[in-house]
Amino acid sequence: MISGILLAAGTSSRMGKENKLLLPYEGKMLLMRALETLKNSNLGEIIVVLGYEYEILKPLLINSGVKIGINYQYASGQTSSIKNGLKLINQDSSAFMICLSDMPYLTCENINALIEEYKTIHNSQGILQPWNKIRPGNPVIFSIKYYDELLNCEDPNGCKSVIERFKNELYYFKTEDQAYFFDIDTKEEYIISKGND
Repeated sequence: MISGILLAAGTSSRMGKENKLLLPYEGKMLLMRALETLKNSNLGEIIVVLGYEYEILKPLLINSGVKIGINYQYASGQTSSIKNGLKLINQDSSAFMICLSDMPYLTCENINALIEEYKTIHNSQGILQPWNKIRPGNPVIFSIKYYDELLNCEDPNGCKSVIERFKNELYYFKTEDQAYFFDIDTKEEYIISKGND
């Protein structure tokens, strides 16, 4: 089973005063769109990690069938949210996918394509990351064997240092699909995304 960890704890600081996860996209709030995408995929379970304004977001997830983590140290960086989610993973999981909540182009087909590619990795023991010849994308799948590495990671900005440390075990999901590379950090990017809405 592959667990999905949906990170939704950030402050949306580059958006100004608005919490971007509450912004509408195709008739749903950005957070709920991301959650729906994962729920319609072949992930075995979904863990949503909240932090900033969790009091507003948590009621939206009640009865959604997902595990909810609250990261009270969200201001310390993305890694703290990853660790929070890891602690809720089912003991039967063989891998976990770290997902962002602000990537509106992703579909369940995109998620499933990553899962299927991961299954082709030797003994499913590596790390799989989207790649388009220029830059890495998201989500990223990690074998459960990296659990302790991430749980003990001191880099506040996510799992880049772990990926770098184990780059010999990194596999690329080569794709030109923009869905894996576009996220919303600013109002301008949100307007761009709505242009495709």
